Amino acid sequence: LCSGSPCVNLVGSPVGGVFSGTGVVGNTFCPTTSGTFTVTYTVTQNGCTFTTTTNIVVNPIPTLSPIQHN
Repeated sequence: LCSGSPCVNLVGSPVGGVFSGTGVVGNTFCPTTSGTFTVTYTVTQNGCTFTTTTNIVVNPIPTLSPIQHN
């Protein structure tokens, strides 16, 4: 992803869990700044709680130089 890109939907399995982490809003991740962000998904089934994580890398917006010709 690039910094400032639109938010992306997060989907976990099994359904019914909760996402958390920097940049997470509900079930979406919004890449507002560059860096590596850890997103955690936690779900409880039959009295047992399971947690998994993944890293999302957000790249800075590229800086373009003026076009030059010789």
